[in-house]
Amino acid sequence: IGLSSSTSTPRQNPILISQILTPNSITTQFGTTDGSLPSLRLLDQFEADDDPDAYVSFQTPDSIYYGYQSFTLPLDTQSRLISTALLQVNFKGPASPTQTWTWSVYDWNSRMWIKLGDSVGTTANEWNSLLFRIPNPKRYVSLGNEIRIQLKSNNANGDTKIDYEALHITYLSLPSTPTPVTPISTPRRPGIFSVPTSTPKP
Repeated sequence: IGLSSSTSTPRQNPILISQILTPNSITTQFGTTDGSLPSLRLLDQFEADDDPDAYVSFQTPDSIYYGYQSFTLPLDTQSRLISTALLQVNFKGPASPTQTWTWSVYDWNSRMWIKLGDSVGTTANEWNSLLFRIPNPKRYVSLGNEIRIQLKSNNANGDTKIDYEALHITYLSLPSTPTPVTPISTPRRPGIFSVPTSTPKP
């Protein structure tokens, strides 16, 4: 009768991971922009600060501003496992009765922009920290793990400045399960043991 033994690998639980994602590109369809993309990665403007090297200006010289920022999720992220998604923006612009700016997220299934929030109620010409919750995040992740956030003005009466824009994502990461290894054992008959014997001397 052959006897064999196997080792079991402890089951690994999913890991809850939080990520802060900043835009990797800006696409402008109407209007213009001025400033560098890396400046959106650092929150460093407050109250009446106005350092042009620290923000991006979204401008409306002859028309409304209309464009979007692209964010890319880590490769190991599965959209169905995202539990929360928040958009944080540090914004400075005109009073909302003069001009209103709106943020929306792109739904890849319906191919429509879904409004997240706007600048109504913000303090004019001072930095305002805005936070928008993104419900049911998996709807807004493409097959290539891209999320698009649209920025749009309702008229051409002014410009806005953004010092910081980031997505705060919380998701489950499923660890890969190692393949159990079964050691190879030598078959033995029960009750019979191999006993070394001595060789008689001549």
